[in-house]
Amino acid sequence: MDKTIALHFIREGHFELAESFMREVGMQISQMEPDVYLPQSMSASWDGANGSEKPIHEDGDQQLDGAEQSMNEDLDRDIDMLAASMTVEQSANGNLQVGEHLTPWQVKEEFREMYRIVEELKEGRVTGALIWAQSHREALRKKESNLEFNLHNLQYMTYLQANQTLDALLYARRWFPDFTARHLPEIQRLLAAICFTDRLATSPYADLVSNIHWQDIQHDFTKEFCSLLGMSAESPLFVSVMVGTIALPTIIKMATIMKDKKTEWSQQDELPVEIPLPENLRYHSIFACPVSKEQATEENPPMMMPCGHVICKESLSKLGKGSRRNSSKFKCPYCPSESTPNQAVRVYF
Repeated sequence: MDKTIALHFIREGHFELAESFMREVGMQISQMEPDVYLPQSMSASWDGANGSEKPIHEDGDQQLDGAEQSMNEDLDRDIDMLAASMTVEQSANGNLQVGEHLTPWQVKEEFREMYRIVEELKEGRVTGALIWAQSHREALRKKESNLEFNLHNLQYMTYLQANQTLDALLYARRWFPDFTARHLPEIQRLLAAICFTDRLATSPYADLVSNIHWQDIQHDFTKEFCSLLGMSAESPLFVSVMVGTIALPTIIKMATIMKDKKTEWSQQDELPVEIPLPENLRYHSIFACPVSKEQATEENPPMMMPCGHVICKESLSKLGKGSRRNSSKFKCPYCPSESTPNQAVRVYF
């Protein structure tokens, strides 16, 4: 939960607040009983001379003093740890290219750039957003995003509103041909609006100069920016609260029924009933093992065999143990292919 809150601050651009929050969380951890061990990232000091890591929890007093000293020496490390976890999650979510190349420092810098560009959009300037969109054109096109066209749309209309008709025409000639395949009707309306330059607000094209377009472009830019980072456009804290709010009535109802029947739910990592979520809150598929019929978990993740079929890790282990004598190979439950447990790779959804 602490990580979710800190990520919320980073996601909202409150970097100093995120650092302060993690420092407070770290101090609270350091004030625990001596027999409670700190996370490894907080329970070690670094030897700057040789880069080696020295454990500091040999006894209670050394553990606490060392933890506070370590946190005071490098407050950024906690935020970097969170950013690193974001990078790991991006890789786990299938964004391998992002996950492999984005460092913790870059994650923070990416969000700083995002908020700088959003501030420009609030001021009616699209230059920064256009530079970003053009540098990520291929990725945006694969997603069938309209962001770059909408930015050009706003810049063109800005020229018209300023009675800079010639600049608007030159701009349209330079950029609009790239988008005729998908946006020809919109481009035709934009060009026709030139005939009403002196009274756009009362013309049939008044909707093109509505301020709502500037609000929409800020949201669209943020959404696409976060999407290319492998993240939701919404704050992780907002998503957590939203999902919890949706799930709460069902869980309360189920708890009441179980209480009346004097039964308990023993599956710690699984809800007793399915919680229906709207499409915008579904970020990945849920895998159910075709052999055991159980849902995959972190402890029992889905594993893909060389033949391409996927089963859970526990089922894979059982198949390996049940293989023929003097042979580590086992047959896939769904095809004639044979393989060993070590050949299977974890699958991320």
